[in-house]
Amino acid sequence: MYGLLMGMWPPVGVDMKYMFHTTQAGISYASPFGSSGYLVGSLAGFLYKYINRQLVLIIGTTIMAIFAAMAPFCTHLWLLYGCHVLAWVGAGVWESSNTVWAIELWADNSAPVLQLSYMLYGLGGILGPLIVRPYLTGDISHTSTTTMGSVFQTTTDISVEDINYSIDRRAKLRTPFMIGGAIGPILLLIMFVVKRYKVPEIVTQEADPDVVDNTVDNIEKKVSDNCLADNPRIISNNKLSKIKILIIILLAMSLSFYTACEVCYSINAVNYFQYIPIHMSAQRATDLTMATTGASTVARLVSTYISSKLGPEIMLTYHLGLGMSAIWSTYFVFGEKYIKLTNKITSVLCFSAAFKL
Repeated sequence: MYGLLMGMWPPVGVDMKYMFHTTQAGISYASPFGSSGYLVGSLAGFLYKYINRQLVLIIGTTIMAIFAAMAPFCTHLWLLYGCHVLAWVGAGVWESSNTVWAIELWADNSAPVLQLSYMLYGLGGILGPLIVRPYLTGDISHTSTTTMGSVFQTTTDISVEDINYSIDRRAKLRTPFMIGGAIGPILLLIMFVVKRYKVPEIVTQEADPDVVDNTVDNIEKKVSDNCLADNPRIISNNKLSKIKILIIILLAMSLSFYTACEVCYSINAVNYFQYIPIHMSAQRATDLTMATTGASTVARLVSTYISSKLGPEIMLTYHLGLGMSAIWSTYFVFGEKYIKLTNKITSVLCFSAAFKL
C-alpha cells in the first residue's frame, strides 16, 4: 500500500498545478512538507516500549491512506501541504517499523525477505500510476504530432493557457485517489484482529511480560546476546561504542544520499517529461516512469535470490556501480550484520533519510 500511494502522487503534479492555480514550483513544495511529516513518523520506534507496535502500524497506515486520498478534495494549496505532512507521518511510521519487524521475524534469513518486501513496494509503485493514469489530463496547451515513417517528432505549441483551466481535473482525480486510499489498512487491521502478532519464542523466553508487545529493551538485549554468540563480529548492542556510533552515522548519511537520488527522479520525472521539447503527454510520461519502476522491481526480485548467496558488502559494491534498485534493503542488512538494528536505531536511520528533500 505504501508504494501504491506514493506512486500515485508524481503523475498528478501537472494536474495539481492547474487545480490549485499555482506554479509547478508551488506544487513541488509539497515534497519538503511531506518530508517534515516523515521526520515525525520515523521516530515511532522510540514509542514501542510503551505502545503496541502492530497497533501503531495500523494507525500510521490508516493516517497515510486517509490523508493521501484527500489530496484531490483540498480546496486550497495550504490544505494540500497539510495533507501531505500527515500522509507522510504515516509513511515514516511504516518505513521505520516494517524493516525491524522483518528482521525480528526472520533473523539471519532476513536479507531475502527485506529484498522481497522492497520488491512489493516496487509493484505498488507500478500499480499506483496504473490506477491514476486514465484520469490524467496534463498540460494540454501543447500538442504533439508525429510524421508517419519518421523517427523525428514534430511538436507544435499552442499557447492557449486558459484551456488548461477549462477541465474539472479535481473531479477526475477523486476516483483513483479514493481507490488507492481504500487499499491497505484493512488488511493490517484484519491481521491484528484475527491473529495478533507475537514475538517469536526464541527472543521472548526471558522477556518481561509487563513490557507492551515484548519488543523493546529485554527482547533487543536477548536477540543481541544470541547474535553475539553466533557471530562475534557483531558489535555489542548493550553499549554505544565509538565504532557503533560511527557505523550508524555512515549508514544514516548513505541512506540520506541514496533516497535523495531516488526521490529526485521518482517525484519529478513525469513532470519533466511533459515539459522537455518533445512534450510527452501525461499518459506517455507515466508509462515511461512505470517502465523504469518495472525494471527496478524486477532487479529487486533478482536481488531476493542473490541476497541469499552474497553478503551485503558485495551487493552494495556492485549496486553502487550498476544500479540502485536493492540498495535501501541492503543497507539495513549490512547494519543488522554489524550493529544489530533495534526499533530506535532504525528510527534514527529513517529519520536521516527524511532529509532527502
